[in-house]
Amino acid sequence: MNNTIYTDLAPLGFAEWLEKNYDVTDDYPIIWADGLTINHLMRTVYNALAFRWLREEKGLVVVPKNEYKKWEYTIYDAVGFVVAHNNKYDTHELAEHHALCKALEIIKGGENGI
Repeated sequence: MNNTIYTDLAPLGFAEWLEKNYDVTDDYPIIWADGLTINHLMRTVYNALAFRWLREEKGLVVVPKNEYKKWEYTIYDAVGFVVAHNNKYDTHELAEHHALCKALEIIKGGENGI
């Protein structure tokens, strides 16, 4: 599990976007959110904000859902093509976390990089 996912997204534009849209002007809230447990309410909020940022700024749509008693995620590019998919998670929180990790890999130019 990546315990610095929000910190890793910050220099790619996430921190700037948070400042512009939500008046987050320092790194503390991002570092603080990285330290929360995976099922913490505020981590859910940061995930939602990260998914919105990915959609609006990076052209990636992340869709976590429950399918056949396992949680999965699918990541689509701006034109609707699937760029990543995984369906092996026991909880929604794990699916969201791993989707953010995969999106980070994609925007940094890793596997299936856009």
